Amino acid sequence: MAESIDVVGIVGKMQNNIFNAQFAGRMTEEYLDPTLIWDREGFLTKMVPSPEKDIIGPPRRGSSGTVSSSGLSAFKVKPPIHEPGTLYPSVDIEGYYVDHYTTYEYGYKLKFGEDVQDGKPGSIRHVTDAYKDVGRWLGEFLNWEVLNSSLNAFTYTAGTEFTTYMKHATAAAGYETTYGFICGKLDTGYYWNTDSADYITDIEDMKVSFQKQTGYNYQLNRMYMDSTLMEKIRLWLYDNGKSWEEDPSGGGINRDMMRYAGVEMIGLNDVDGLTSTHYDKVILQDSRYTPCTSYYLTTTYDGFSRWGENSKVQAKSFKSNEETNDREVLFRTSQVTYIEPQYKKAYGFFEVY
Repeated sequence: MAESIDVVGIVGKMQNNIFNAQFAGRMTEEYLDPTLIWDREGFLTKMVPSPEKDIIGPPRRGSSGTVSSSGLSAFKVKPPIHEPGTLYPSVDIEGYYVDHYTTYEYGYKLKFGEDVQDGKPGSIRHVTDAYKDVGRWLGEFLNWEVLNSSLNAFTYTAGTEFTTYMKHATAAAGYETTYGFICGKLDTGYYWNTDSADYITDIEDMKVSFQKQTGYNYQLNRMYMDSTLMEKIRLWLYDNGKSWEEDPSGGGINRDMMRYAGVEMIGLNDVDGLTSTHYDKVILQDSRYTPCTSYYLTTTYDGFSRWGENSKVQAKSFKSNEETNDREVLFRTSQVTYIEPQYKKAYGFFEVY
């Protein structure tokens, strides 16, 4: 009998806490964090906590989308030999102007009936599974925000500097018109879903294009793609007698990784925005630089709670109906992503049909 009472006491304590806003938020965030595929050292974005909804952004861009700063690309220029009695070369850095970006908000509401508030193990599992789902859903939204802000809102502009080195690129290949990062489409004769696909030649051309960007010293050493596309490349290498290196630890949670010709290829599972009905997107990056910054709001909304100082998820718990004893738990998170102008040419992407 004593053992049964002890078990009931433990379950009862769990039941009392499970609808607590801080507990719910913490559990949801534990499921959310591993799904944030871009929030890792050397990946596409760095996550930064901010107490402000309006975020100070990068230097102001001109009408052409270029950043007005004479010193951005000067680090690649070879310094001239200093002659005695002459001035050293100088780089002038202009003033810092700012734009403001408002964080986007995402959220869900969970409604729990009286039948899952009885403290039984099955009911507790039902509630925690719901928190787990919300964590995954919020993670998908945050991942989409990074990808959408950094890659999807663009139009192509052809560039001779770029297409000169990409033998398999169409005239629509060049630079993105607003931010200027490298982008394009593979030529119809070399689409990656055809028998004429030549993955390695295309990847080598992409590497050369990175290295030949005037005024920039970037090197292509990492590519992201959908895991099914990476499997096609792996099979192509095998069929053509090429050897590649598998990363024994993999690419991390929800990732697969292999290396060929000095390039890490990372396969991502179920990432909205990398695939469509007609084409896939291959993201290119010099992994020494993290090109984007994502700010997430840490100011607590009225009535909401956060379990930690830098937690991304805020939660609110309340009884919504005194007669039916229904309980509701709300979850919200805010984020905005923008491109760091000094690293805009350290990444880009190709559409491969």
